Amino acid sequence: LINAADGYHLWSQNFDGEMTDIFALQDKIAQQVAQKLGVTAPVATRAAYAATPPTKNLAAYDAYLRARALQFGGRTGQDGLRAIQEYDAVVRMDPEFALAWAHLAQATGQLLGSFDASDETLAKARHAASTALRLAPDLPEAHTAQAYVSLVADRDFERAERELSHAEKLRPHDPEAALLRAWVEYWSGRYGERLTALATRAVDLDPQGPRTLWLLGGAMVVSGEFALAEEWLARPPTRKLAAPVLFRALNR
Repeated sequence: LINAADGYHLWSQNFDGEMTDIFALQDKIAQQVAQKLGVTAPVATRAAYAATPPTKNLAAYDAYLRARALQFGGRTGQDGLRAIQEYDAVVRMDPEFALAWAHLAQATGQLLGSFDASDETLAKARHAASTALRLAPDLPEAHTAQAYVSLVADRDFERAERELSHAEKLRPHDPEAALLRAWVEYWSGRYGERLTALATRAVDLDPQGPRTLWLLGGAMVVSGEFALAEEWLARPPTRKLAAPVLFRALNR
């Protein structure tokens, strides 16, 4: 355990186990680490939840991890398309993999919000979101996926808000839900202090996330806080993602 502020080494320990069931071993180690660190109950619960096996198909899980890396770490539209292809392969391997369906819905929804608003893409995003909810109605990601699809596909802001409220009850302090809260405000055209506050909360929960930093910068631009926006948009890795239109706004 390293203090990110100064690099100081705080704690370390080895955890041994039999590699007979990788998910069971992951769960065991997560619980032991949480106990050793004496973390608070919500954090321990979240660690245990994260270790719950989302699928028993290791090939599907491996493909899911590749897709997730492309979706959240990619820099181009091609990365997004490749993520969708990987998710498509995952749900073919395991049609009951609710978490993969949820991320497929969001990745496909991102196409709708950028450059592909075809009926086929729209139907695919809706199908993936509804499938995730049907398979796992208590999965937070299923509700955030439905919120995203409701937002970008249907402009149904009320349903998006309801789904996000449900997700936050299931997993308080979820960075993805906080991010989408701000996007609902943004897409609704409600620019101002509330938008900036919501975007700031998303950054507080995910301070290194390019998407949260980019959103906060954008929120500041549309709210007229150009000096603060320039500071945020100049930070790596946000600098690589900042849309030229935002910088043009800053220079006016």
